[in-house]
Amino acid sequence: MDERRQYDRVEEQNQVSVTVIAAPAARTIENRTFFCRTADLSVSGLRLHVKTPIPEGAALALRVAFMEPLVAFKLVGRSAWSKTSASGYEVGVEFRDCPERLLARWREVVAAKVRDEVA
Repeated sequence: MDERRQYDRVEEQNQVSVTVIAAPAARTIENRTFFCRTADLSVSGLRLHVKTPIPEGAALALRVAFMEPLVAFKLVGRSAWSKTSASGYEVGVEFRDCPERLLARWREVVAAKVRDEVA
């Protein structure tokens, strides 16, 4: 994986449910839901720690629950990359086809987290 990050990230673990909408490279995981945690967040996506491999290009529905602030986001994304890790797999997710109002709120919350981490 080459480094192509456009935005700052904040390392943070949050509960996530991931439903695989479509995975042409792994049809057996389509319509399955996995529970996992975030590894880090940015204004345009997130990185997940998962136990089941999710191939690059899979379409995903995500529900990300934050403890601070206490809010949950229902987002749609695509796996941009996937690799093995010590705890299973890591998957990079970029958001796609989300309502602009929802993305604006996500960006606001994550930008505040990034600022707080730097301060």
